[in-house]
Amino acid sequence: MDEKTLLREFARELIRSFKTPQELILTRVKNPHDLERVLEIISGRKAYHFWEPSSPYGVIVIDGIGKVAWILGDRYEILKKFKPGDMPTSEGIGDILSGAFYKDNVLRMFKRKY
Repeated sequence: MDEKTLLREFARELIRSFKTPQELILTRVKNPHDLERVLEIISGRKAYHFWEPSSPYGVIVIDGIGKVAWILGDRYEILKKFKPGDMPTSEGIGDILSGAFYKDNVLRMFKRKY
């Protein structure tokens, strides 16, 4: 399967995974900006993207559908689904993303790219 098809399938899976707009799904993504565009096209809704340019993670809020927390990676995958009652705080998300596995993965990607 080519990269664009994989991205579209992943976006469809994400959208189907949401039960309420208050839910958060933690993901690993290759290109968050491409994901944002595809989510808008498939859902027909506006997506709001929040991230720091130097940061390897961010959040995409899909209007009326849900929130996607992303971390840069080498593939598209859902890592964890959070229900509104067990939603992590921003510090909790930071703790999840600061795990050695994710750091190593992001550092490897930046090393290859630069």
